Amino acid sequence: MVRKKLSIFMVLVMIFSLFSTSGLSVNTVSAEQDRPHLRFDFGTESSVVQSGWTKVSDLTGYTSERGFGFAEVREGYSEDQIDDLRRDFVLTSGHTFYVDLANGEYDVVIRSGSNNDFDTTFYRINGGEDKGGFPTQGGSFRTYEETVTVTEGQLFIEFWGAWGRVNGIEIYEAGSDEALHKFDFGTPTSPVAEGYTKVSHTMVYDSERGYGFDRTAGSRDQAHNLTRDFVIAGGNSFKADVPNGHYRVAITTGAERDENVTSYSILGGEIKGGVVTAPRQYRTYQDIVEVTDGQLVIEFFDDSRINAVEIVPVIMITSLEISEVTLGLDSSVSLSWDSMDAANSYNVYRIAEGEDRFTRVGNTSESSYTDETTELGYTYTYAVTPVPSFTIESVRSNEVTVSMIDETVKAPRNPVGVKLDNVVVEEEVTISWNKVNNADLYYVYRTRFHEDQLPNVEESFEKIGVTNELTFTDENIYSSNPYYYAVRAVNAGGMSKASKMIGAQEREESKEKTYGVGPFDAQVIQTGNGWRAINDGVVYSGDDMLEAMQAAVDSLTPGRTTQEKVIVRGSGTIPGDKSLDIPSHTSFEIDGTIHVEGTGESFSYGNHNAAVRIMHAENVSIPKLNVTGTPNFGIFVRTSEDIHLGEIDLRLDGGLGIRIDSRDDDSVYGVRNVRIDNVYVSGTSDHGVETYGVDGITIGKVTAVDTGYSGILLNDTINAEVDRVYGFGAGTGTGYAAFRMANRNGNIDDEYSKNIFVGEVIARKGGRGIFSVSRSGGAVIDRVDIANTGNNAMLIENSFNITINGGVVVGPSGIRLAARADMPLTRDILMKNLTLINSSILEQPCGPNNVFENINLVNSTMNVCGQ
Repeated sequence: MVRKKLSIFMVLVMIFSLFSTSGLSVNTVSAEQDRPHLRFDFGTESSVVQSGWTKVSDLTGYTSERGFGFAEVREGYSEDQIDDLRRDFVLTSGHTFYVDLANGEYDVVIRSGSNNDFDTTFYRINGGEDKGGFPTQGGSFRTYEETVTVTEGQLFIEFWGAWGRVNGIEIYEAGSDEALHKFDFGTPTSPVAEGYTKVSHTMVYDSERGYGFDRTAGSRDQAHNLTRDFVIAGGNSFKADVPNGHYRVAITTGAERDENVTSYSILGGEIKGGVVTAPRQYRTYQDIVEVTDGQLVIEFFDDSRINAVEIVPVIMITSLEISEVTLGLDSSVSLSWDSMDAANSYNVYRIAEGEDRFTRVGNTSESSYTDETTELGYTYTYAVTPVPSFTIESVRSNEVTVSMIDETVKAPRNPVGVKLDNVVVEEEVTISWNKVNNADLYYVYRTRFHEDQLPNVEESFEKIGVTNELTFTDENIYSSNPYYYAVRAVNAGGMSKASKMIGAQEREESKEKTYGVGPFDAQVIQTGNGWRAINDGVVYSGDDMLEAMQAAVDSLTPGRTTQEKVIVRGSGTIPGDKSLDIPSHTSFEIDGTIHVEGTGESFSYGNHNAAVRIMHAENVSIPKLNVTGTPNFGIFVRTSEDIHLGEIDLRLDGGLGIRIDSRDDDSVYGVRNVRIDNVYVSGTSDHGVETYGVDGITIGKVTAVDTGYSGILLNDTINAEVDRVYGFGAGTGTGYAAFRMANRNGNIDDEYSKNIFVGEVIARKGGRGIFSVSRSGGAVIDRVDIANTGNNAMLIENSFNITINGGVVVGPSGIRLAARADMPLTRDILMKNLTLINSSILEQPCGPNNVFENINLVNSTMNVCGQ
């Protein structure tokens, strides 16, 4: 252990420890009392932080000024999955986490697990006994608790095990358990978790005890400390006498052997919960509530197997209000609130209408703040958090909302006549528009998405300019691919609707029509509520769309060696447990839509059913296909050659979009010569487009909107070309990416010569923008345009010989070069001509021949080896 100097951070903690209270009964402690209760939320750099907790990402290194952090920032890894505290985690195996603390006894709570993945977390505190190690499945979480003594001004936790996922760590003074109202629910004879108060199913509330059920309930004892036992509380209420004030209520629910559903209501409020947990799967619900009559009441519904309830007093501002609003060219919003003795300062947060998270706009030591960055026409919501002297901020205050609009003033109409300047020079676009009467300003917006690509393209608008002129020049063009612009007129009465969008650098689309071109050898025609398949006569007549399509395909010439064509004219429904099979030398297209009626089963790779399936075939074309509904796969291709997918539109409610693989035999590339022209895929529960074991694939444009996982994923694929990838919301809340490579992608004979070529990756929101992992590489990506991803903008991990030739990355997420210890270091990475805005580049650990050239940092940082 390396000794660190005691920080000012912890000196203040020592001062506050003088005022902590121990040994008091649960109904005598002031809810607003301030105590050193440190809460660290572990996750990604950009994932949401549990209100009242302090962020710790895999990039948080210890400094004496900060007073906490990892011993070294190295292979660390993190993910963002579901709720504020447990949605995200840091993979802490092999890491040591430090916290400066005044000497004394502390209770340490470590929360570990993942919504999706198996986990085993081992740990030791201050060099003590090895603990933890309980295995959890995806969706299962574990809480480890230990009381430790700090004698040298610092607490350190060493982690190891199968990935060691840590969601959160709490540290608070020992002896204050009763003040925190921690109850362990179970049978009268089952053990009680250390630091908790037993609540058995026979404990009926009385005023002397100060807590209990309204009547007796059931209980069970199964195994493993806090969650080994529970009370079956459905239909019961739990009451606890507490002083008036604000509390964080945490309800832990689940069972080792039983499925469970817990729903609850606190103080007669909204009914919450209701998530089904499988055996050995636990869930913790958290709420902030205010007690006004000396008692907190929780009503339980459904099964409600309750393992524990924690009632933690928090300091919270409830007096936030708007004190003044100034509308005009220099708009502002002034806030005020009641001061708190416990607060050293206050953080001010704001979220604008249409944004998905609060961002901090200021910090002040006063009980007022003026936000001078507001703009006309927008609606803002504000909240404030007190920051006690030991620097860990509390929960957010009441929220206040203000519209920067004067309702007595008529808003302007939308601009018209938006056009491009006659000259569009490289990296510069000028647009102009007609004057709008009574407009004070014009807001200029840009997007990389055409209005046909998103259900609401305005979601992707990025405001790039404010002007009172009738022209605007965009000097920040990073690609030769299209950009789209719109303008709004603004005055004190608000903003107009957006103008008609105008595109710059739009490509000339090929006038050659690749679908709907006959003659056709067989046709399927919708007739009222029925279907007819025709091939030199009627080969099917009935009400089953799938049977009609299959009959038409099967009516083609047996043993043919040249392609014959089938077209379907109409739209209908097919079952999700069957597939349309397309054999060799067949062209199949649909002038309409196939809707797949789902089976209710979740997606499975072992289930090969698809709306359209191509198995062990050659020379197959799907010039045009529209699919909706819930197929397992939209299109499934296995061990086939010379495959052409043309205009493919998959607007799904689950499943995987397109899967192309040769998994019959992983030792050979059983899929060769594949061409995909244009794919639109949305709403999948898995990937949008995925390949595995493909040699030779050319892809034009992939648009992936709100896919569950990656927009496009290349596994063990070589000799690939992809023109453009558009990802919007691809892999939200996961570590997947708009564009991902994995499983030795690009590996040819154990070499990574350049054979994967990507024109541009455009990503907004979602998980990551680009992710290369597990010995992948041999790739050139000409341009990137990535902004506002929930995880890393780019993560290059255990990958080799990748070039990024240019583009822009806008934070809050950054670029990482990383490596896990069980694979070779990331090497031969070239990144050049990149502009980073509110972002970062981190290389850790160092790998050979990783080069960064001409990196333009705008409010960004770069921490790379050798530079």
